[in-house]
Amino acid sequence: MKSHYFVAIALTAAFVAAPLHVNAAQEAASTGGTVCGRVDAAPSYIFQLQQQHPHDNIIVARSSTEEVQAPVNIDGTYCFRNLHPDLHTLVAFEDAFETRSASVTPVAGQTLIVDLTPPNAGI
Repeated sequence: MKSHYFVAIALTAAFVAAPLHVNAAQEAASTGGTVCGRVDAAPSYIFQLQQQHPHDNIIVARSSTEEVQAPVNIDGTYCFRNLHPDLHTLVAFEDAFETRSASVTPVAGQTLIVDLTPPNAGI
């Protein structure tokens, strides 16, 4: 009779542990690259864009397989997580006076820093 309890406990442990392994594998498979940085713009300008209704995010990452939006914080920082490892074009303030853009290829499991500056910066 004690062997029945042992078998029941072993089967229960196997059923409980199996979903954990599947979830860990799914998480590892879905992990993409992270791209973070800062957009060169006055905080008052970012705040003004954030207050517009309807509010649209003001930075976009586009590739051949996805288009993702992220907010730009009042200090100019932004972050995209889980981007596919394709060439992405980052575009900030697309409908605003000065568009900021850059190209980047995210690397799975890594964080890349991309600061977006005005098109004529440094000229």
